[in-house]
Amino acid sequence: MDRNFLTTKGVTLLELAMGITVFSLLVAFSLGSLSGRKTQAKALRTTREMDILADASVQYYLKTGAWPASLVDLQPELVAAPINNNPFDYEYMFNSTGSSVTVSTFVPKGLVTQISGGPQMVVQSQETLDLISVSRPIPSGLTGRLKYDKKYLYEQ
Repeated sequence: MDRNFLTTKGVTLLELAMGITVFSLLVAFSLGSLSGRKTQAKALRTTREMDILADASVQYYLKTGAWPASLVDLQPELVAAPINNNPFDYEYMFNSTGSSVTVSTFVPKGLVTQISGGPQMVVQSQETLDLISVSRPIPSGLTGRLKYDKKYLYEQ
């Protein structure tokens, strides 16, 4: 059966089905990898926002002498772009001790690891989510100065 493709007038149903199958497989694979990249980008954005919030918390402490209780305390003065929740729609939580602050939030399980989040990132695995946290201490040279009233700072 020697067919000349230049003289054929149509496409068989089998050829059409094979072409649609190959095309749909290519689309499915590309959409699957795109979804994974979007999720990874959200995780990266979450870790960057946590670093920004932790640094802004230290600035807030140096300015007011107290750690921020919530995200509202940091906006709009210390955080330029408004941040409400993380990209996965979980809230940022603040926990402070006398000398440090910890910013925490939840992300889907397995997205952020100790290595991908950096050395200051702590990842605690929960059932379906991971709790990630970043801590920042008061800068070491400033801890003693904050104990005095402002009038005594100028006399030292």
